[in-house]
Amino acid sequence: MTIEYVEASPDDAEAIARVHVTCWQETYRGLLPDEYLDRLSFESKLKIWQEALASQGNFVLLARHAGVIVGFISSGPVSSLPSYGADGEIYALYLLAGYHGQGIGSRLFRSAAKRWAGKGGKSLIVMFLDGNAKAAAFYNAHGGREVGQGAYEIAGKPFKDLAFRVDDLAAL
Repeated sequence: MTIEYVEASPDDAEAIARVHVTCWQETYRGLLPDEYLDRLSFESKLKIWQEALASQGNFVLLARHAGVIVGFISSGPVSSLPSYGADGEIYALYLLAGYHGQGIGSRLFRSAAKRWAGKGGKSLIVMFLDGNAKAAAFYNAHGGREVGQGAYEIAGKPFKDLAFRVDDLAAL
């Protein structure tokens, strides 16, 4: 299988939004309420991605199979508070379930880390839903270590997230 890795353009916002919604529904089923996942709005994600792709300072890299976006990573300066000592952040890394286990997510992550290091960045922080064992294993395998926890609310219910920091970007 040939995967193409490219930088996203504003024209990719719609396809990224569709992949984002699908990945949330695949990844968080059993962790978040089904009714919340079933009501996820493509339109709300589209607005987020249109704004993200127009923003300066962050970047989005895509993985495409046969011209179709199957995954993406969005990264840039830290936007989360607290930053846990990191100067860069992975805002989102999603890959359609049928493409897991093929090294695509690793390649996206290494590409983002290399790009951030090339801008003078020293470390990356990523936040993800507590209970997402695949994400914890992925970031552990890529040199991440848990540095904190946060809390937020989705659909009126409390949830925790974990903060993992990757300090040795050159090792990736």
